[in-house]
Amino acid sequence: RDLARKDRNGASDPFVRLRYNGKAQESAVVKKSCYPRWNETFEFELAEPAEEKLCVEVWDWDLVGRNDFLGKVSPQTPSPLP
Repeated sequence: RDLARKDRNGASDPFVRLRYNGKAQESAVVKKSCYPRWNETFEFELAEPAEEKLCVEVWDWDLVGRNDFLGKVSPQTPSPLP
């Protein structure tokens, strides 16, 4: 919510990149928005023990040049119950 405005039009074209255990998936780009919503589902095969935590990155997509990094979070995953 309330993402940085990286484009000249005063908005961003954000998308999300998810990484887990060497695999990556990306969401669709939400054009001209600083308040994006992604109603998408992503599936990863769980590994025990996981070599890498889930990492969620938000990027601003650019047609020309490199995409701009907006931020990231690595949520803690709960331990499985015995």
